[in-house]
Amino acid sequence: MAVYIEDQITQFGLDAAVERSVCLGHCAIGPNVRIPGREFIHEATTEKLDELIASLPKTLDPTKPRNSR
Repeated sequence: MAVYIEDQITQFGLDAAVERSVCLGHCAIGPNVRIPGREFIHEATTEKLDELIASLPKTLDPTKPRNSR
């Protein structure tokens, strides 16, 4: 799932990055995905991730380096 999300980030030019982590207590209902400030997506599928990605802002300021805040 992480590679799929990374590919989507690149394809849509999103200002985002994937951070992999150890189990956070939800492994039994994984794979799990979470954006800080949002709820976990359990039993993640590409369809669920497509919905998540579609909900993210798509505009980047081309004058700023990626991942700068």
